[in-house]
Amino acid sequence: MKQAKLAGGNGTKPDNGTYLSLISKDKETITREDLEMHNEQAKINIQTSILETRKKLIEAKKNVNSAKCAIPFDPAAVVKAHNQYSLAQREMDQYLTMQKELFHV
Repeated sequence: MKQAKLAGGNGTKPDNGTYLSLISKDKETITREDLEMHNEQAKINIQTSILETRKKLIEAKKNVNSAKCAIPFDPAAVVKAHNQYSLAQREMDQYLTMQKELFHV
């Protein structure tokens, strides 16, 4: 069975994944890893928001088309549906801009 060697003893670093290696990490390494995990979570969150907004856009477009074809025709319903679509489109634009600015995607 392999045993982890402490850093400094013979110049080797602890084996990755062992408990000893996890508790032997310096604060800078731990902080960098935490920041990387937070960054990945933020990327996932923005991607989730984009997907949810795409779903809103699809539903809003269906509502616009339904309102335009309604019998009897109700102009207020068309305006309301179009406003919902416009709002979802603005949200999408904001999420995509945010993704581009923060994550260079």
